[in-house]
Amino acid sequence: MAPDFLALAACCPDILVCYDREGRRKYVNPAYEKLLGVPVGELTGRRIPEVSALPPDLAAVAESLVLGVAAGGPPQDKIFTWRQPGGGEFSFHLHLVPEQDGNGETVGVLAFARDITDYRRIEMELRAREAEFRALAENSPDSIVRYDTECRRIYVNPAYERLSGIPVARALLKTPLELSYLPPAEAAAYQQRLLAVMASGKPANLELDWKRSDGRRGLQHVVAVPERNPDGQVVSILTVARDISDLKEVQGRLEEAEAKARLGYWQWDRQAGKAVLSAEVCRIFGKPREWSPSEAEVLECVVAEEQDWIKATLSVALASQSPDVSLEFRIQGEDRARDVHSSIRIEYGEDGEPALLVGTIQDISEMKSYEQRVHALANYDALTGLPNRELFADHLREAASSALGRGCELAVLMVDLDNFKGVNDTFGHDSGDQILRETAARLRRCIRESDVVARLGGDEFGFVLTDLRPDADFEGTCRRIRDAVGEAFPIAGREVFLTCSIGIARYPADTRDVSSLLQYADAAMYHAKEEGRDNHQFYAASLTRRITQRLNLAAKLRRAEANGELELYYQPQVDLATGELLGAEALLRWNHPEEGLVTPDRFIPIAEEMGFIISIGAWVLRNACEAAKSWNQGREKPLKVAVNLSPRQFKVNDLVATVTNVLAETGCAPAWLELEITESLLVEDAVDVGHILEAFHGMGVSISIDDFGTGYSALSYLNRFRVDAIKIDRSFVRDIGARSDGAELVKAIIAMAHSLHLELVAEGIEEKGQELFLRQHGCRVGQGYLYGRPMPIREFEALLASRPIPSAA
Repeated sequence: MAPDFLALAACCPDILVCYDREGRRKYVNPAYEKLLGVPVGELTGRRIPEVSALPPDLAAVAESLVLGVAAGGPPQDKIFTWRQPGGGEFSFHLHLVPEQDGNGETVGVLAFARDITDYRRIEMELRAREAEFRALAENSPDSIVRYDTECRRIYVNPAYERLSGIPVARALLKTPLELSYLPPAEAAAYQQRLLAVMASGKPANLELDWKRSDGRRGLQHVVAVPERNPDGQVVSILTVARDISDLKEVQGRLEEAEAKARLGYWQWDRQAGKAVLSAEVCRIFGKPREWSPSEAEVLECVVAEEQDWIKATLSVALASQSPDVSLEFRIQGEDRARDVHSSIRIEYGEDGEPALLVGTIQDISEMKSYEQRVHALANYDALTGLPNRELFADHLREAASSALGRGCELAVLMVDLDNFKGVNDTFGHDSGDQILRETAARLRRCIRESDVVARLGGDEFGFVLTDLRPDADFEGTCRRIRDAVGEAFPIAGREVFLTCSIGIARYPADTRDVSSLLQYADAAMYHAKEEGRDNHQFYAASLTRRITQRLNLAAKLRRAEANGELELYYQPQVDLATGELLGAEALLRWNHPEEGLVTPDRFIPIAEEMGFIISIGAWVLRNACEAAKSWNQGREKPLKVAVNLSPRQFKVNDLVATVTNVLAETGCAPAWLELEITESLLVEDAVDVGHILEAFHGMGVSISIDDFGTGYSALSYLNRFRVDAIKIDRSFVRDIGARSDGAELVKAIIAMAHSLHLELVAEGIEEKGQELFLRQHGCRVGQGYLYGRPMPIREFEALLASRPIPSAA
């Protein structure tokens, strides 16, 4: 035999045997011994009956098949199944083909045998299950139908014939649309739903509802289950349908009976003057079970103010011979009034007079109470009890419509508490809620009964002032509001004082559009904020233009980072004694292709308000750290870069993780980075900020307080928080030569910083005299136009190459 054949046969998992023309084995591969346990050496050269794993009778059959093929017969296939003594059952598929020489003469037989024991077992189980399914299906009281992929019935059980009246033989190979007990429209819809189950491959529960030929209602619940082949393809749909017509009918009668018991059932025979009342009706009216009232007695149970209305409604219905009446009214019980609903059916006699009234009555007190609660939740602020924004808008629309019809004027006032967030964060949200409730009560007292005040959200309130004269006293109204807000709020044993900013828009003077009126008042209120708070401002057209410009700028800012329009400028920080360059403050600039260089005071507040400051702040931090890494390559005395942080970055972003990741990704050492924060941040959220600052201190990143002394008086916080430096604001530095008290204030700040072991940086140094004063009184680091304006990185690096920086002459 060829070596290639022997190598292939040795690796084959099936049994391979070569026989000569006399039926003796010429070759047996190792799989024979592995599968049947007979050594190959005992098999070679022997005939099948002499040595074989088969029982003698099967061995004789196998040899007969081999000799037949060897004598020139056709190939043979045979399945052998036997049980070895003390062993399990085996099943093998034997395939015999003649082995021929080059002349086409048969010289032997090739036998291939495959173990199909597991396949046979599975096949037998499937057959048993199929028989079991058929037995169940044939005897099931439910209709069972199997559909092929074209929705033709390929199996129908006897129950289908009993329920539908269609013989099984007629139903087979027909679709529901071709043959069904359903009307054509329902049959078509049913077929489409089956095809949808086929397409989706998901089981479905269907309900067939139709009218039988005898007029009765037919109702079936159908479960449709897709059946799949071994490849996962849906090849058929099996449906099981149960007739639930009788069940639904009984269920309907039960529900009707329960409804009568639950609602309270009654009837009134007007001609006989007799009433039949259920126990529930008597209970609702708070009467004994044997109560048998007259019409007048029933009417007396209704609250007095609704009796005439009920009489009138019933009179109109009876006069018009209306068959149905629905009433909703209140009855006076022993403990409280109850809301009830009654549905009445009226039957009239031949003379057209009402003969019988039949109805139900239901206690709907809880539902009414629930409706009132839902109405309150939908229309009123839960904290203050004032109307909310939605109800406020409704009042405004009604007031505007009324004013237009009567030729009157009205005004919308937007009132926002100034710096409420700082108070809220300092004293806690419970105290903040207490302030808002008290503010609401005070504002109620500032308006007339015809006016409306609402809480629009947060610390913002709105007023609708109606029936205004052209010379309306807005000054007096705004003064009352500001005085009311300005009274002390007793909080946690202390007195807290607040102010408010008010914006005013008038109808129809400013606009006849209600939604625009709200926007205009809001714009005026923000203008009051910009004007220093604690004042009121009227709307002007210029405010709309400013808002539009602001929104346009915000839209452009959203894309600035992606468009590569942001750039960092660097302002030098120097040693005041030596002029040596110590580092720089990174300052953000926006180069817009149309707007040109947009100053930070225009776009930073927008970035804060819109939330862009988070991603922009991360961009600034990354670029500043990359610059610091570049500058400090090979330097003995490193330069430090200062980056301003927004309070919003502390509140929204995971700031510590952001800084940690940026330092790691850029290779910037923590000692090269200084983060600048504002004083207000230490006041607003002391606990969380403290944890963050502690984390930065542990990393080796330094912290400085920017614009020190211009905001909150935060001296007490310098001892509590991990702060490394304070920056003297430029306004104090500017006053050094101009005002004596300005110079004294700077000296006091320097002395305080020294006592707390804090580094000092003076901002805004523009003159040599300022530098000299600061140096003589112990300020070590300076920053200002005297040493350089904020400059692009290329100019700063050129400046860096010429260090130390000489003082300006």
